[in-house]
Amino acid sequence: MRAPRALALLLLVASALAGCRRVGDGDVVGRYVLNAGQGRDVLDLRPDGTYLHRFTTRAGAVVVDSARWELVRARGGWIRFAEFTDYYGHEIFPRQALVRRSWTMELEMGWGGGVRLLADREAELRYVRQESASTGW
Repeated sequence: MRAPRALALLLLVASALAGCRRVGDGDVVGRYVLNAGQGRDVLDLRPDGTYLHRFTTRAGAVVVDSARWELVRARGGWIRFAEFTDYYGHEIFPRQALVRRSWTMELEMGWGGGVRLLADREAELRYVRQESASTGW
């Protein structure tokens, strides 16, 4: 009876520690797609610290911009984008001007290794990393 309890406790501690590992730049590099919106909003985070942001409207117009990104390791992790344009916000509020500015998104790490960038908590908008095999959630 003691062995199963000890094993269960060991597995619980090991899984908790695995979830607390420090996130590095390599963990967040990849392609992310916004989970909502009228158009297609894609972010590519590159290993050299640059990003490519591609927004395609419903009408097919494409807007592309690029700048730098950095991982901020505070309170679980954040990604700070330099000169980011909030196309999805403009889509929701058309009178809002499109302005390139510094933008920060909270990093969400799933137990299975999935990564999401929280763009707007209230509207539940997230950029979800595209995985080849599984979602990781």
